[in-house]
Amino acid sequence: MKKSIDNYPFIKIVGDKMNEDQYTDPNPRVWFSYFICGNPEPYKRWDYDQYIDDAIDLASKWHPSEITYERILHLRSWLRENEQHNHQIHFNNVRTLEGCRKLIYRIIDAEYRYMAGPERTEEIRFQKEHTDKIFA
Repeated sequence: MKKSIDNYPFIKIVGDKMNEDQYTDPNPRVWFSYFICGNPEPYKRWDYDQYIDDAIDLASKWHPSEITYERILHLRSWLRENEQHNHQIHFNNVRTLEGCRKLIYRIIDAEYRYMAGPERTEEIRFQKEHTDKIFA
């Protein structure tokens, strides 16, 4: 069973709020403010954003000194790509920072598999280098 993310020491969750159109929107959205790794700006977690929870859950397995706001958000972005573009790359057994970096590499490869030519090679290289900088 997935651990509740509000038990992690590197995250603070502040209340739930309705969006500004809560009285006119037939499907109002709720969001929470997540303060991640002491970052002064909250991450606004909407009710449909399970990707941030998955990224936080994966980060909880890292050594505490490895957990950063930038790494969690970068991982969240690629988990979103994985889910929304139906790449179906599973991450149940990922347990380390390096494992998460390799997971992102696999998602990047899947994301650009249908792109052709030198643009594909350049985009993959750029995305992997960017990941390496964040996960260095």
